[in-house]
Amino acid sequence: MEFYIEEGKELHDECSTLLLPALSIGNVGQLAVDLLISSTRAERVGYFDEPNVLPCVGNDAYWPTPQGDLALALEALLLSFHIYILG
Repeated sequence: MEFYIEEGKELHDECSTLLLPALSIGNVGQLAVDLLISSTRAERVGYFDEPNVLPCVGNDAYWPTPQGDLALALEALLLSFHIYILG
């Protein structure tokens, strides 16, 4: 698995938490992470490239009005200087 940082973004060394959605009944983990991303306006800092994950793209679904940014299958978002989210 490779990680690619977006242009103009940087990772913070003091980051200590990574939130990952877990498989569960009703997809509750992914829904909770999606709600956290959209309600806190988390910022995308990069994405992962994994050959075992189906490559797919779509319009950014986290904001009420789509910005036209592509959403990828494995994105890393920065919630604050201490929490990263894999959404």
